[in-house]
Amino acid sequence: MKLAEPLEVWERQRREFVREHVVSTYVGCLLVLFAAVVAFFRVTVETYFGTYWVLYVILSVSVLGLVLGEVSRRFVAGAAADPRAGSAEFWLLAGCLALVGGLVYLTGGHASSYKVLVAVPVIVSAVTYGKGAAFFVTLLCGGALVALDLLRAPSGGLQQFLLGTDLVLGGVLVLAGWLVGGLAEMERRVRRRMEEMAALDPLTGLFNHSKFFDLLWRAEEEAARRETPLALVLLDLDDFRRYNEIFGYREGDAVLRRVGDLVRRYTPEAGFAARFGGEEFALALPGADAGRAAVLAEELRAAVAACRFFGGEAQPEGRVTVSAGVAVFPEHTGRPGELLKLAGEALRRAKFLKKNRVNLYASVFRELGGATTDEQRLQAIRVLLTIINAKDNYTGGHSERVARWAGRLADRLGLAPEERLWLHYGAFLHDIGKIELDHHILNKPARLTEEEWVLVRRHPVWGSEIIRGIEELQPVVPVVLFHHENYDGTGYPEGRAADGIPLLARILRIADSFDAITTARPYRRARTVREAVEELRRGAGTLYDPHLVEEFIRVLRLEDLT
Repeated sequence: MKLAEPLEVWERQRREFVREHVVSTYVGCLLVLFAAVVAFFRVTVETYFGTYWVLYVILSVSVLGLVLGEVSRRFVAGAAADPRAGSAEFWLLAGCLALVGGLVYLTGGHASSYKVLVAVPVIVSAVTYGKGAAFFVTLLCGGALVALDLLRAPSGGLQQFLLGTDLVLGGVLVLAGWLVGGLAEMERRVRRRMEEMAALDPLTGLFNHSKFFDLLWRAEEEAARRETPLALVLLDLDDFRRYNEIFGYREGDAVLRRVGDLVRRYTPEAGFAARFGGEEFALALPGADAGRAAVLAEELRAAVAACRFFGGEAQPEGRVTVSAGVAVFPEHTGRPGELLKLAGEALRRAKFLKKNRVNLYASVFRELGGATTDEQRLQAIRVLLTIINAKDNYTGGHSERVARWAGRLADRLGLAPEERLWLHYGAFLHDIGKIELDHHILNKPARLTEEEWVLVRRHPVWGSEIIRGIEELQPVVPVVLFHHENYDGTGYPEGRAADGIPLLARILRIADSFDAITTARPYRRARTVREAVEELRRGAGTLYDPHLVEEFIRVLRLEDLT
């Protein structure tokens, strides 16, 4: 069984068919006129043009040929659908009218055998502009023929015969123009409708994902060219999968339609909106700065929260809500292509920190790179940790506790202040790579599969790559990269052993493990400090530096925890 072709393939084939049909019509009209011109010059060459008649024919056909080529190209591109665009189509029609009128007049006017050629401009106008234009051109040509009959033909039976013949010709042309023009208009309406169907989301009536990408790309190019702001707002329905599971997709679709209506209502005339994904919407706001975009997003968020949806009370907040992320060119990025990525980051942060909120993009990494004091760097790191801890429900406060225990051990070892500072940063940032992991992996209630463990073991590499681009944190890179290496070389990611593992990473390995052992996980209880000490001693020499393990146990004893 032959599968149905994609809509865009079918549309491309249909356009090719229409193009061939229209071009064939134009070529046919041109050939008819060419034949008439040649026949006319054979009879009147000496009378009117002498030896220059060949140049006249070549010039006329060349001009009409150029116009024909432009018309066919523009028709395929869809430009011919606008009758107000006075360009190649108009000049083709005007040229046909002038040439036919000249031939009829020069070959006897009322008695000319070329009167039938008025069908050519009628067909051209019908194909190009539709039945209304064809009807007007028919009236114009028919009126001119009748006027010639009345003014130039001798009174009597000949005049009556010519009038009757021309009236019949006019009637036939009206029918032909009406039919051809009607079919042309119908084709244009079908084309517009198909373009709308290809560009719109059938559920909400907003633009779909692919059309929005195209419009956003154009808006970004325009904003960069004019040096004007362009804001992008991404919205996502909170816990919408839960809503669908409880009430079904039919009610879920009703929610999407109503939210789509609200998005359309709050989209300004200069902007455009789309259903960007399953439960995600996007608004592009040309000319809007961060303040205006954030205000509009907040108004839209409040409008959704205030709207009463069926079953909304079953949602975590007792109502249907949305979270929004906002990014602005060039305020947040000088590269137009990054706008969607930054708005997505802002949305994810809004979802992870606290849902039902609007989050304006703020690059924590940029803040880290631009920080000039230790306090500023720590503040930026804490903001970043908020995102990670919100994403992983079971590691809230983990980095802070690891930093505290690593600091105690560093003090015990008498490390230099600078080393203690880099260890402190490394403890805070050691799990930054987990931001790349899916939410369900980080919060899986059961033990991870082997495939999931492969991904989890990549987080030290991802974390080191994230901070590698920050010049001020270069000494922290090896601490983050090697904090899961084992003393006997069985760790990851590089399998380093003993002194091949940086000292700060060996310290962090112990502090990280101690907190993991004493923290409850979905698949096991939290163990006591005494049990953790036994676990560390069992791993001394294999997982951990044995000297550092004993020093850490002394720290615990001094804290009176053992």
